Amino acid sequence: MSLTDFYSGVDSAPELKQKNWIQPGVYVVKVAAFRAATREHDGKKFQVIEMDIVETLKKRGEESHAPGERVTHMMNMAHKKTDSRIKQFLGAVSGVEQTAITSAKCIEIAQNNELIAGLELIAQAYEVTTNSGNPFTVVDYQALSDRQSIVEESNSDIPF
Repeated sequence: MSLTDFYSGVDSAPELKQKNWIQPGVYVVKVAAFRAATREHDGKKFQVIEMDIVETLKKRGEESHAPGERVTHMMNMAHKKTDSRIKQFLGAVSGVEQTAITSAKCIEIAQNNELIAGLELIAQAYEVTTNSGNPFTVVDYQALSDRQSIVEESNSDIPF
């Protein structure tokens, strides 16, 4: 086989980008994208939220993000709390009660990201240990209007 044949697929191959997963800390974030994704090799479904860091309110060592960084939060749709976390995120970013968030609203926003793109909210990311002993990052979302109480709480209640 010639090298030309060996590398023939490179020209049309899609670009792979390394994701910058959200690390533990408390951040003001700006929404960049809210989308559904399915992993090709196994069909697993994920909710993907991409955000730009506006401000770091509480750091966790060197792992915390700096303003301007784009971070990704992926949630496996098979987990029992994912639907509730989606409601929490959309309620916080839109300023409506979580009870008003429906599957139809999720579809509308996933199809029309401009409805929430650029809106800001608070992301509190912290690490827990799963039942199998592995570290896992949980992200809770709150409205930007809750900023002062979140800053005060984060100084004592978040397990960093």
